[in-house]
Amino acid sequence: DNSSPRERIFELVIRRLEAMEDRRRGVLAWRNGLSADPTLWPEAAKRRLRTARRVLTCAGLDAEAIRDVQALGLAAIIDRAERKWVADTNSDFTRAMASLDADLRQAEEWMTRWADWQSGTRPQPPSDAPESATESTPDYGTEGRAN
Repeated sequence: DNSSPRERIFELVIRRLEAMEDRRRGVLAWRNGLSADPTLWPEAAKRRLRTARRVLTCAGLDAEAIRDVQALGLAAIIDRAERKWVADTNSDFTRAMASLDADLRQAEEWMTRWADWQSGTRPQPPSDAPESATESTPDYGTEGRAN
């Protein structure tokens, strides 16, 4: 499989949403009940994190050094995609797919920047950064003033 980790994660999360679609009424009732009872939130967060870890494993990312950070970020991304899925009244997942794709692209960019930082490479500004962000950063030295 020559697909990127982002593409594999995208496919896995969309498959999950498709499976949820068959049980949409029950899932929506569960989510409504969950939102009404804060005592259930910690267990729901644990379940979401387990789901994210499974997705990472299935996408072939289970050996990463910062897996827990990735899992927490992915859990938030999955939650956002599910919220969009809830808002989608048709079964084409347009909102959920757009949200998932944008969030995964942003996460991929952050992970690339993290890896660059870890390797000592100067991180590149985000692709959507204003042009002024690509200019060189002044050297503030030890006095806190630009040199």
